[in-house]
Amino acid sequence: MKTIDIEKLRDTLAFCPDTGIFTWRTNRQKSLIGKENKEVLNTGYITVRVFGRRYLAHRLAWAYTYGHLPSAYIDHINGDKSDNRICNLRECSHAENHQNMAIQSNNKSGYIGVGWHRLRNKWRASITINRKHIHLGFYPTAEAAYEAYCEAKSKYHKFQPAHR
Repeated sequence: MKTIDIEKLRDTLAFCPDTGIFTWRTNRQKSLIGKENKEVLNTGYITVRVFGRRYLAHRLAWAYTYGHLPSAYIDHINGDKSDNRICNLRECSHAENHQNMAIQSNNKSGYIGVGWHRLRNKWRASITINRKHIHLGFYPTAEAAYEAYCEAKSKYHKFQPAHR
């Protein structure tokens, strides 16, 4: 993340930790004072433009609240990239951040960690642990494969265990 003067940020913007919204405290355009400062990206993340630059709102919220830039990644606990309430944000590593990924748009099973294996005509469960793709087995139903995935996730993904 680009460096930023946090005291200057606090003088320029107000941040509400309960809503995750930034509003203008001061601005050359007086009509903007009190108005929300945000832009929604097509990825779902929110950015805030201040000091002539654009910042990811969740990283800015962390810096605003705790007085320092995050050391690595910021995870949205509930998976909603636009929910920048401070109670929904936590610092994490790259690997931990991937434990809380949403189901991919091209997933046909409806379950994370489950895919169809056409050669075996069965559902395959798999999980990634320390950047290694681990095969968990083949199952007659997507639900059974997902159950295997959830068991492995509860065992290996301590940062974000499975929700059944």
